[in-house]
Amino acid sequence: MIYRGVFVAYQFNAPKCIIRTIFHSVLKMLKIHCDTPYCSHHKLLNDVIKPICESLSLTALDIRDMEYSGSIYDEILKSIAECKFVIADLTFGNNGVYYETGYARGIGKEVIYTCSQAWFNKKKVHFDVSGFNIVLYENFDDLKRKLKPRVDSMFNKLGLCNEP
Repeated sequence: MIYRGVFVAYQFNAPKCIIRTIFHSVLKMLKIHCDTPYCSHHKLLNDVIKPICESLSLTALDIRDMEYSGSIYDEILKSIAECKFVIADLTFGNNGVYYETGYARGIGKEVIYTCSQAWFNKKKVHFDVSGFNIVLYENFDDLKRKLKPRVDSMFNKLGLCNEP
């Protein structure tokens, strides 16, 4: 069986200062109800990215769902090296997401970038990725609608439709 994983890079632990000042305002702008500070990105992964990947027989890899021993950093880099491509959400400007996508691109992996339109308008993204075709979304329904064709295109570009 050929490994059909897609590494997902996104912020899942926001510093309290971001949660208080930005996270809740973004949630309000996006009209997302959130019972916990991190639920919106759980929704991003579970309600948007995973179903899209599963529709193409791909597995969205979230480091928190994986069993491993040793360093989480080594496991992240190993997962990126073994994946087919990376989906990275730049919302909140997480340095880890930038590092992971830089590593992925450095070893020749394709990256699909996404970002909340509200965050992008307010904070922008780092200059080094601003030239990429970023999927900007108003809410998660909008992201699902926009991300599906991008993942389909990547699926075909990488020839994954010909794999078992």
